[in-house]
Formats: sequence, structure tokens, C-alpha cells
Amino acid sequence: MRRVLASRAGSAAVGAAAALLLAGGGYAIASGGTGTIHACVHKHGGGLYVGHCGRHDRKLSWNAIGPRGPQGQPGQSGQTGQPGPAGSALAYAHVTWDGATAGFDPTKTAGMGSATVTKRGNAAFCFGNLPFTPHNATATIDFAGAPGNSLITQLEIDAPGTAATNCNAGENVQVETLNAATSNPVPTHFYITFS
Repeated sequence: MRRVLASRAGSAAVGAAAALLLAGGGYAIASGGTGTIHACVHKHGGGLYVGHCGRHDRKLSWNAIGPRGPQGQPGQSGQTGQPGPAGSALAYAHVTWDGATAGFDPTKTAGMGSATVTKRGNAAFCFGNLPFTPHNATATIDFAGAPGNSLITQLEIDAPGTAATNCNAGENVQVETLNAATSNPVPTHFYITFS
């Protein structure tokens, strides 16, 4: 059975019908999965239909996908986005320990101003003269400089002007580094972020 899809005479009608089919249905009349579309042009009237072509009708085929066109011009740059909200960090530091003195690694420290860090006791690192009031802090062992792989930190923040447990007056923030398995203090490098 033949289904006539268009019935306008002439080759212009065939081309128009093919274009409409492609725009509206893509592969609706494709066969064989080869990327080539096959149809028949009715001898009388130029109608386009799908199916086995009649003896006097003309076979028509075209590519489902044409050749790749040239690359387009680059688009215009987009508008600059709005600045994001300010972060909550007040400062951060990489605290180092060389076996005798604690200090700040200047390449990984910011916002600390004239703050000091001093090792007290076995492994208590006390922060004084902070140029801000810390409400929270996070301390993390510097794995690259740690003498073992089971070290942890514990942190204490007291009111400004007071002394943390192992610290002197005015040193109200303390980080202690210790072995998680034995709870023994082990002085080592660590990172700290204040917020």
C-alpha cells in the first residue's frame, strides 16, 4: 500500500515535500539505518510516498545528515558576574616546629598580623596578640611534616585577655598535637584557620 505524502507537480514540489518531512519528522521516512533517506516520487502529480516504488515512479534518496559546516565565529564574552559574599575566615596559618621554635610559614599564612605562636610544655602551641577575636577555629595536622600517621589536634579557645590551659596570660588560643593511639603529646607542624 502506498501513502502519498504530497501531490504537487514538478521537481520543486518534491524538494519542498522532502524539506518539510525532514524539518517535521527527521528520520520518519529513513530506511535501513544507513543515514540515507529513501522515498518515491509518484509519476502523476509528483507526490512523495514511502514504500515500494511503483514501476513508473521515480526513486529518490538523500542523506539524513549533511556534511559538517565551517566552524562559527567565537561568541561575545559574557558579562562579569556579581561578587560573591565575603568568606567567614578571619585568618589562617601554617604553624611550623623545628624542634626548638614554633613559627608561621609566611607563604601559607595570612591575616595573622602581629600574632605570636609559642610552644608551651610538651606539645601545646599557644597563640597570643591576635589582631581579631576568634569565635571558632579549625586545626589540622600537616601530614607532610608529621613524624607519624596517627597524630591529631585538639583546640581550645578562651575569652580574650585570658589564658588557655597551658598558656600564658593573653594567649587565649591553644592547639595541642598528640598521638591518637596513646594520647601522648607530639609537637609537629599543623594548619589553623580562624573564623
